[in-house]
Amino acid sequence: MTNNALNYIPTQYSVLSGGASGGINNISPSTSGYVLTSNGLSSQPTFQASSAVSGALVKLQTQSSASTAGIAFNSTYITSTYNIYVVVMNKVTVSTSGNLNLEVSTNNGSSYVSTGYLSGNAYMGYTSSSFGNENSTTFYQLFTGSSTAVSSGTVWLFNLPLSTGHSIYSDFFVGNDYWQKGYGSNLTGSINNIQFYQSGGSNFSATATLYGLIQ
Repeated sequence: MTNNALNYIPTQYSVLSGGASGGINNISPSTSGYVLTSNGLSSQPTFQASSAVSGALVKLQTQSSASTAGIAFNSTYITSTYNIYVVVMNKVTVSTSGNLNLEVSTNNGSSYVSTGYLSGNAYMGYTSSSFGNENSTTFYQLFTGSSTAVSSGTVWLFNLPLSTGHSIYSDFFVGNDYWQKGYGSNLTGSINNIQFYQSGGSNFSATATLYGLIQ
């Protein structure tokens, strides 16, 4: 290290970088969340805002629970930053004849919308040649399960921050032999909270991760 009185001593929280003629530069960390970025071969690096890639998924929160009434993602994570959200659910179990449902809130969970969902759920067993179907207007029904089935799948949620144009699409593999798809639309109001829960019981367990899609 060159004993250069101007830049020899590191500044607290700064990053050291080689300067001209053997000198040492202190690079300020700048704004929280910025990343150290190269400015080319002949310039010092600087901390800059991350350049998000269109189409990338940003992990927002993971929740794991066992024998609970539900899992909710609140307004800390459901914001106007993203118009499209994805929830990946793993190791999902419900009690016998229980359904995994989704409901939404426009007041961050103080209450949940109970009308207007227009939700349908189609399913088929691996030995079946025809679909079954269930529907609801009071919640989104994602799948019908059983106490012996361990399920996994994804839920896509579109335009939640907007006042109209909401739609939800889900795809689950239930247990070892059922494939189920769900869909719904027709809600109004800016949605800032979503909750997954089991109808008719509180034995629901799962690991759920919420992502925002960069557009």
